[in-house]
Amino acid sequence: VSGGEPLLQIDFVSELFRLAKLQGVHTTLDTAGQPYTTAEPFYSKFETLMQNTDLVMLDLKAFYPDRHKALTGCDNTPILDMARWMGEHGKAMWIRHVLVPGLTDDEAELREMSDFIKSLGSVRRVEVLPLACSSGKNLASPTAWMAFSRPARKRFSALKSCFASRIIRISKSKASCAAKRENLFQKQIKSA
Repeated sequence: VSGGEPLLQIDFVSELFRLAKLQGVHTTLDTAGQPYTTAEPFYSKFETLMQNTDLVMLDLKAFYPDRHKALTGCDNTPILDMARWMGEHGKAMWIRHVLVPGLTDDEAELREMSDFIKSLGSVRRVEVLPLACSSGKNLASPTAWMAFSRPARKRFSALKSCFASRIIRISKSKASCAAKRENLFQKQIKSA
């Protein structure tokens, strides 16, 4: 389940996943993790949801709290706490990080983030994705991300290696995965 923030609809998602598991369907929660808290009633509901969740895809927008707050307007403590909870409970996770030139591509921060990810123990995959948008400065505006361009290929490879030397598996960008899916789709159409 993705789209918006599924943890804001925790009762619905929990019931959906419960019913899906009864039918033998794999469940994945795609979240930014921001709503996570150990306060009740959320925490009990979260634990129930996790009983029926096979995989969590978690976005780490920034590792340093001040940078995360500047980018999103929110503290990243709940996100990192949720990641720690999943690691402590052995919950399978995929981590995604989008590289935005000049914003989320600081090598020291990426090294610390990758060390944190490795410490979790239950991360199965890490996606380091280059931003593919282009102009604006106010990150809260609808056109905010248009000011940034995709990192240069050489720079992206160098930054990706910050993760590769520390973490299990680095996946290819969504763009290349999307291209592969499109090629497969086109082959299926031709053979139909």
